[in-house]
Amino acid sequence: MPPDPFSLPKASPAFADVIDEGIDGLRVAWSADLGWAVVEPEVERLCREAAFRLADAGATVVEETPQILDPASTRTFFNITAAEDAAYFSRFSDEQLALLTPEARSFLDYGRELPAVELVKANERRWELRAQLQSFFERYDLLMTPVLSITAFRHGEDMREVAGQRVRPFGWMPFTATFNLTGQPAASVPCGFLNGLPVGVQIVGAPYRDDLVLRASRALEQLLPWAEHIPQAAR
Repeated sequence: MPPDPFSLPKASPAFADVIDEGIDGLRVAWSADLGWAVVEPEVERLCREAAFRLADAGATVVEETPQILDPASTRTFFNITAAEDAAYFSRFSDEQLALLTPEARSFLDYGRELPAVELVKANERRWELRAQLQSFFERYDLLMTPVLSITAFRHGEDMREVAGQRVRPFGWMPFTATFNLTGQPAASVPCGFLNGLPVGVQIVGAPYRDDLVLRASRALEQLLPWAEHIPQAAR
């Protein structure tokens, strides 16, 4: 049954058999910020234009943001992944752990010290988030957002500002953690370039509707061909 996160629907068709079926009649929601994210205006513009281009392939596209909790501000994603990291790295020797970067080591130490009750609370919020999105996907087939809030920055930089606003650590990537937590299928599709750097739009489907995500990704790739625009140095 749908309310049970551990139940599975009937088997999906082979994705290669349905990827070219198109998206005529699909209901698509576009959200620029999921209700909390900060996004560079030009990144938002490219992603918004890409989302509404799906109307040219027969989809109905509207702007609507799901009413969901922010997994970063509630530490839901952070607490779950830190605890999982601590469990995973428990198999390694001190010599191996010494090879971790200071940031990775700090994350590991946090996970080791996290009280079990906080992990349980984080998982409770995870299922609350899943239920909130389940309600949203009863009205829409797909949700589209930016992938990242900005384009690529230099390796080693600690990017803490987006669109002139101070953001928390990793605040430049606020869109993907939500769907990592809920286990929903999502794809990143190139939708343009800013100053020679690629911008991607995220296409999210309801649980187990990988087929719809791939069909929409295929349709968008046909509407906005990008392969010939890849910078020469990246080929």
